[in-house]
Amino acid sequence: MIHQKGVLTTVLRIAVCDDEVIVQTEISDRISASMADRHMKYSVSGFTSGEELLMDISEHGVFDLIFLDIELTRIDGIVTAGKIREQFPYTFLIFISNYSQYYKAAFDVQPFQFLDKPINEQEFHTVFEQVYQRLTNHAEILSFYYNRVHYNIRLNEILYFESEKRMVKVVCAAGRYVYYGKLDEIENSLKNSNQYFLRIHKSYLVNLDYVTEYRNDRMVMKNHDILTISHEKRKYVKEVYMKSLWRDSVIADAGRKTIPYV
Repeated sequence: MIHQKGVLTTVLRIAVCDDEVIVQTEISDRISASMADRHMKYSVSGFTSGEELLMDISEHGVFDLIFLDIELTRIDGIVTAGKIREQFPYTFLIFISNYSQYYKAAFDVQPFQFLDKPINEQEFHTVFEQVYQRLTNHAEILSFYYNRVHYNIRLNEILYFESEKRMVKVVCAAGRYVYYGKLDEIENSLKNSNQYFLRIHKSYLVNLDYVTEYRNDRMVMKNHDILTISHEKRKYVKEVYMKSLWRDSVIADAGRKTIPYV
């Protein structure tokens, strides 16, 4: 088992999966053109089959954005997307197809958008601009190795971090991961993050967006885990929590529910 210290990155990983190499090249070129004037690092990987894409994800981790042809041979794009969604529900998927009749079947895997072949340049630009705005709101990534697999986990998918001896447990709605690291280092690296994490205990660093219930001595997370607030941090945690309530009340487009204080 190989573990590596977590590293915060802001690199967008994009995949293009189409059995026509010419379409792959076309989409890759348009991605490069669209990213030319943006201050964001990115990488583009090409695949000719669903099997090849799934194998790469199992070995190197999921992509932030996937352009996926529906009419792939053997495993089609909809089946491929379903397998990806089972493990990675927050990946952005854009389907590519010659035939609009596939679109209804594709809705079960919640694609971000569809592009018709041949791909219209202006339509591509519009769709990419939309998804880019969403991606940059989710671009902060924790990168680490777990069981010889490289994972890139968006910070806004992490419910909390837990420290246990020399290990850090990363708890997400989709699963739990472990790697060698220190909670103090993670806390320091998150100070300038867009996502608000609060240290409530020497063993817990909590994403306030996933707190469903707050009491003086504990927090209940969205996955029903109950986390203890250490005695020496209770006053500070309460102050920060109250500020977060005010923050949520003034950000009208945040779409979050107020956390109940019991």
